[in-house]
Formats: sequence, C-alpha cells, structure tokens
Amino acid sequence: MPHVKPVLLTLLCAQLAEPQEHPTQEEKEKSWYNLDAHRKKQLEFGGGLLAGITALDAGYVAYKEDGRHKEDKKAHVWALSKWLRDAQARRQAYYNGQTQGPVAWIYTEGNNIPQNAIPGGQETYNREGRQILYICRAYYEGGMFVGKASSVFRPSAIVGFMHEEIHLDKYEILVGDQNAVRWVNVEGELDLQHLGARPVEGGKEPHGTPIYIAKAYHNNAEHPGKASTHYGDGCYIPFGNNEVRLRVSHLARQY
Repeated sequence: MPHVKPVLLTLLCAQLAEPQEHPTQEEKEKSWYNLDAHRKKQLEFGGGLLAGITALDAGYVAYKEDGRHKEDKKAHVWALSKWLRDAQARRQAYYNGQTQGPVAWIYTEGNNIPQNAIPGGQETYNREGRQILYICRAYYEGGMFVGKASSVFRPSAIVGFMHEEIHLDKYEILVGDQNAVRWVNVEGELDLQHLGARPVEGGKEPHGTPIYIAKAYHNNAEHPGKASTHYGDGCYIPFGNNEVRLRVSHLARQY
C-alpha cells in the first residue's frame, strides 16, 4: 500500500461564551419564579442554584420526596441561599461597625452563641440546671421564624412551624445592648397602634406578614417565641416537639 502522509487539519472554530453558572447580583435579589426558564436551567445544572450552601440541613427539606412540585422545591433552595448570603453580610457589617441601632441579628452555626446575645428566657434542661434561652430566628419553608437558642440544644436553634418544633443548625441570633430593649405586657390580640411602643421585628411569615419577638411563661419556664397581628390572642412558643399558644405574653420593643 502506498505510504499516506499525515495531514494536519486545522479547523476554524468560534469561541463560544460559556454560560454564567453563578447568579448575578441582580438575579440574587429576584424570586426564583421571576427568572426565565432558560436561565433557571443554566443555574441549576451549573451549580448556581446551590451557590452559598455547602450542605443543606436535613431540617430544610429542600429536595425530600414530600409530594411538593419540583419548581417549588427549587424556589425554596433559592430563597434559602439568598437568606444565607444576606445573613452573612449582616454579620460582616456588624463586626465592621456598620450596623445602625442598638441591636442586630448575627448569623451563626452550631452552638456558637455570641457573648453579647440577648436573653429571652430560661428553662431547666435535664441535669444542666437552669439554662438561658437566647432569641434566634431562622429561614424555613419560605418564612423567617423567631424561636429560642441554647448551647445545650442539638441543633442549637429551635423555631416553631405548623405546630411542630423545627431544629436548625444555621440561624441568626439577636445581639446588642440589652438596656435598649424592654418587654411590654400584651393581653389579647396584638394591636400595634395601641401598643405605645415600636416592637422589635424578628421575621416574617411566608406570605410576608411581620413576626415580632415575644416571650411567655409555660411549664415553670420562660420561653422566647413569636407574635403577629394575624395570630389572634397571645403568642406561639416552640415547646415539647410542638407549638404552644399562650394568651398572655410579653413583646420586645425598642426605646
């Protein structure tokens, strides 16, 4: 057979721009539902959907088989990612001295309770004796819920949702000047116009209704919890693997 010389073939190729796998700053501020379908696919397959989340806690149930529509699950993961970014930014601003006001929410994980965390109650915990309960909040199922945190809890933060106690390892804790906050007695429905004080806003329900910081006595202990104009009488506290509704409560307000 005749010898065939190898031929070097050169192809003219256009350099294609790779799709941006991580969300832009503008996209980060949007709801998952407000992104177009093509961009959602880029973010999902490129890893941008989970950007900022190193490991999802089991409590967040982002992708569990619970019968929920896949698009709703993705929206929850997207919102969780946004909360983590915002919470970490708030913590950085606080330690850089850029936070205005006497109190602030600080992101933390595990049982790392900041030294200037504001107490919201106390209870007896097994053989540990009386333990201080600090005021915390955490993202869960589209809302930001107020609850209690302690270094003896595992995980350290507990919030109430749909008549259950939700245990979470990633949360924010209220820190600052305790003297700048006082507790106001509230009986009956919460009426902000007649409260005579500005309550400390703690979070929000999934539909956007504000949640305020409350505390109430139950089972020979004082527990931080949540109050809202939509709850009717009193407040809710996470206790005993449930949410307990108490009609007489104290609401946190700022001077």
